[in-house]
Amino acid sequence: MTNQRQKRQSNPLGGIIGIAIFAIIIFVLFKMVSGIFTLLSWLAPILFILALIYNRQVVFDYGKMLARNLKNDLPRGLVYSVLSFLGFPLVSAFLFFKAFATHKAKKIVKQKEEDFDDYEEIEDEDFLDLPELEITKETRSQKGNDADTDSTYDDLFK
Repeated sequence: MTNQRQKRQSNPLGGIIGIAIFAIIIFVLFKMVSGIFTLLSWLAPILFILALIYNRQVVFDYGKMLARNLKNDLPRGLVYSVLSFLGFPLVSAFLFFKAFATHKAKKIVKQKEEDFDDYEEIEDEDFLDLPELEITKETRSQKGNDADTDSTYDDLFK
């Protein structure tokens, strides 16, 4: 009995084809991201102005955050400021989304508050005059002496 080993012939182009496909995928992804960034860079001023219109407090809070970081931690504040300047399209898109979301949330909360009916507070404490019930000792003792009564629960239906 002889052991016959089948020799596998490896294709030298197999590794090169895999690397080429990987490179093509990376190139396509890079082009897609750069296209999105280019589009955002054209829309950035418009998005920034819309963010100011929807909720200007979001933009002011972001500026206060940058100023606070510059004051408290200068290196971190400088890094945040430079990244905000270089990534202005992304920052403006983020600020627009945040301003739009908070604007819509406030609008929904306001609409839900309007859905409630108006109410009127009554200041008079005795607005409902009901006669007081008097339970005498005689009625209590009668209930206790009944042989038919199994529990106080049954007394509620008498």
